[in-house]
Amino acid sequence: MAEAPPNMPPPPAPVLGSAAQRQIKKRKTLTYAEKLEVVKQIDGSKSKRAVTLTYIINDSTIRGIYKMKYHIV
Repeated sequence: MAEAPPNMPPPPAPVLGSAAQRQIKKRKTLTYAEKLEVVKQIDGSKSKRAVTLTYIINDSTIRGIYKMKYHIV
């Protein structure tokens, strides 16, 4: 094997685990009825965090749904 010139940077480190080896989380899609229920629950004084735990989705998804509530309702 030929040696690299001394002024060359070292090769990049190997990537630990490929996409095939890692568990990839399946994307969850909420239906229109579920989105409407999310908005109703938050308007009905249920916290966004509680709704997040109910539907097991990301906080930012709940905030995005609530932000677009006038397009949903």
